[in-house]
Amino acid sequence: MKKEEILKTFRGIFEKALQYKYIIAVISIGLIMLAIPTGKTRNDAPTIDKQDIETTSFDVNEIEKKFEENFARIDGVGRVKIMLSLKSDGKTFYAEEIRRSSNLSSDESYDESYENAYKVVSDQSGRESLVAIKKETPEFMGAVVICDGADKSPVKLSVISAVSALTGIPSNKISVIKMKD
Repeated sequence: MKKEEILKTFRGIFEKALQYKYIIAVISIGLIMLAIPTGKTRNDAPTIDKQDIETTSFDVNEIEKKFEENFARIDGVGRVKIMLSLKSDGKTFYAEEIRRSSNLSSDESYDESYENAYKVVSDQSGRESLVAIKKETPEFMGAVVICDGADKSPVKLSVISAVSALTGIPSNKISVIKMKD
C-alpha cells in the first residue's frame, strides 16, 4: 500500500512539474551557464595603487578655529580658545576587487595568485574616482574651552551646550575655564 501511495504522490508532483516545464528548462539552462567557467579574467578595469589614494583627513584645527569665531559671538563669552580631542578622525573605506587566477602547469603543479584593485567609476567627463562603500565620521572624545566669561554660570552653560550640540561630546567631558587677563 505504501508503495502505491508514494508512486501516486510522485506522479502528482511530476504532472504539476510538466505544467511548468518551460520555466524549469529556462532556469536549469541559466544555472548550467553560470556554473561553466569561462577561463577569462577581466583585465579591462582600471586599477589604482594604494599610494595614489587621496585620504581625506579631518582637520581638527580648522574646526577649532571655526568654533572660536562663532563662540566669540555668544553673549558674555569674550575671547575664546578651544581645544578638541579626537577618538577617531573618520575614515573612508573603498570598494576593492579581488581577482584570482589559477594555472595548472605541465608538471601538474597548481599555481594560484590574487590581485587587489580598487573599484573605479568614471563620470561623463572621463574623470575617474574611487567607489566609497563606507564613511566614518570623526568622533570627538573631549573639549576644553578657555574664555573670558567662564566665571558666569549662564555663559558656561551656553558654551557647554554649544560644544555638546556640535560635537556630540557629553557635557561631563567638556571643561570651560576662565581665561587669564
